[in-house]
Amino acid sequence: MKISRVPRSGAADGSGLSSAGIAGLTQRVAPRSAIDALTALYRQQRFADALGSAQAMLREFPDTMAAWNLAGACARVLGQTAIAEESFRRLEALSPNFAGAAYNLGLVLEDKGDPAGAEAAYKRAIAIDPSLAQARNNLGGVLIAQGRLDEAIAQLEQACALRPELAEVHNTHANALKKAGRLEEARKAYKRALEAQPDFVTARFNLGSLEQEHGEITQAVEEYRAVLKAQPGHSLARAGLVQSLAKMCDWDALEEHAGAIAQLGVSGGAVPAFSLLALEDAPARQLARARNWAMQRFGNIAPASIERRAARPEKLKIGYFSADFHDHATMHLIAGLLAAHDSDRFEIHAFSYGEAREDEYRALAEQAVDQFHDVACLTDDEIVALSRKLEIDIALDCKGYTTGSRSQVFAHRLAPVQVNYLGYPGTMGAGFIDYILADPTVLPDAQRAHVSERIIRLPHTYQPGDDSAAVPQPSDTRADHGLPGDAFVFCCFNASYKITRDRFALWMRALGAVEGSVLWLYRSDAVAEANLRMEAKRCGIDPHRLVFAYHLPRTQHLARHRHANLALDTSAYGAHTTASDCLWAGLPIVTRAGDQFAARVAASVLHAAGLDELVTHSDAEYETLIVALATDADRLSTIREKFARSRTAAPFFDTKLYTRAFEAGLEAAWKRWFAGHPPADITVTA
Repeated sequence: MKISRVPRSGAADGSGLSSAGIAGLTQRVAPRSAIDALTALYRQQRFADALGSAQAMLREFPDTMAAWNLAGACARVLGQTAIAEESFRRLEALSPNFAGAAYNLGLVLEDKGDPAGAEAAYKRAIAIDPSLAQARNNLGGVLIAQGRLDEAIAQLEQACALRPELAEVHNTHANALKKAGRLEEARKAYKRALEAQPDFVTARFNLGSLEQEHGEITQAVEEYRAVLKAQPGHSLARAGLVQSLAKMCDWDALEEHAGAIAQLGVSGGAVPAFSLLALEDAPARQLARARNWAMQRFGNIAPASIERRAARPEKLKIGYFSADFHDHATMHLIAGLLAAHDSDRFEIHAFSYGEAREDEYRALAEQAVDQFHDVACLTDDEIVALSRKLEIDIALDCKGYTTGSRSQVFAHRLAPVQVNYLGYPGTMGAGFIDYILADPTVLPDAQRAHVSERIIRLPHTYQPGDDSAAVPQPSDTRADHGLPGDAFVFCCFNASYKITRDRFALWMRALGAVEGSVLWLYRSDAVAEANLRMEAKRCGIDPHRLVFAYHLPRTQHLARHRHANLALDTSAYGAHTTASDCLWAGLPIVTRAGDQFAARVAASVLHAAGLDELVTHSDAEYETLIVALATDADRLSTIREKFARSRTAAPFFDTKLYTRAFEAGLEAAWKRWFAGHPPADITVTA
């Protein structure tokens, strides 16, 4: 979740100057009485009147520094950035030893989206007055945004030492520590901010975000509730709260917010687009959320243009940008794709901005691509500069709006063609993303209006796989997993936040209809497990018929699928990599295709695997099918036999076939750009 930052603090006096500064500056040309009247207008928040008066004063008394300062402050409040910038630059020229001029200019340059200019201005202010903790705080914020965390932390440590009573300084310090992965230190810094100012909502929200992102869901809920008690309209806190409650499967508490969910992030404050995907299947509202989020996060970034080359390069350069080049769902999917690219026509680059984890998937990525760039320590500007220096032709955002994303680098324009691919299952609503990789199932014509990107439709499924990876037979037994040896085992290894009360109730009815059956779920949270058992009891099902699976290494995880009889999909946000896992392991999965992208992925992979009969289109059809398959051994056996045949014939299991279609789609998009045409929908034929 995005880190909120407190409003930039001005100096002690309402005019933006310290009291000592005003005493010195009022000896200028304009009469003191006129300056006092101007200051009074500012303090009364009559900003338009104050700006007009300041400008009139400056026409007569152009060397009146207090008037330049007040003109800049008023213009900034009114959103008139050009006037504010000019005013503070004039002030700095008139009084180069006044730290407040450079400081206030830094505020305006941040507003303008000029981090380099803001950084330089704050550093000038600090050089004049090293004790100006607010300037160090804001400089720290600018450095955080650029990924220069060591520099940011150094500035913020000094700011904390100078002004330990300033809550906002501890908050910014915590933000830097959190981004640097120093989580316990960040937690303590947020708490210091709250000790300094118990009603500091921003710090409390940020603490809640930290707890949520790192698995302390119960504590996150407590912090979010405290934020909403103080500010009921805090959209980010409500989004964080409902997402946390969904992870806990606390559906009773979630019901309290049901009326707010539809408009959350659509009207009012923007919220992370990802946070509502599992809570409602509503493509139009998901687009609105994505657009609002994109505008808030990237609206002040002006992308630079990229000049067309004189000739087509011998090889098109494809850049994969992600934090997940390690043992992660994304790498599980793209490992085969990276290795299968046509090296005669494409040069493949991986840009890794996540933690460097030394595991087999990291090694696979490094070996498969032509160049692997570890850019975790680079600033956004440096990543953009590197991509442009390398002349990347097509940049793939493999994170989108998921945790750990750095999609802001795409806002600066990394490459001529920029594509939303795989990591985020939906539209990004951002003008700088040209295309979304999809297929006719996940994005049918009926949903075309609900994505902002142009679509590259692959012929079978948008989701890649790796046909070189073997799935071993399990070396253990059902009993080793707490499963009864002779029961029918339904399973769902989707994350707990994807499970809704309606879908769970349907599953419980299926358990009731299939004597002795059990439901095997992924154990992602102890509180969620307790809540699910309680809900099962409420539905009249023995809670012990729920069995929870612990995390296992990927190979063992795939192998244990063979202990299940039938996999069940969730609804608004269905199985994605988990659906792929089922198919590679030979486990049939039944899905109910919804409306939005995230609700149609399992349907996409099932169609590509030649298993159309496992795709349903209503809850009633879904429930009927899973009960029928569980009670008709011959019917299920027939599907398994078809499964075995499809492994050698169906497009889903052919990585080279997928890769050639994928490359054709990307090349078609690049050719449009090279020819001077705008992005347009592209359909790759089989």
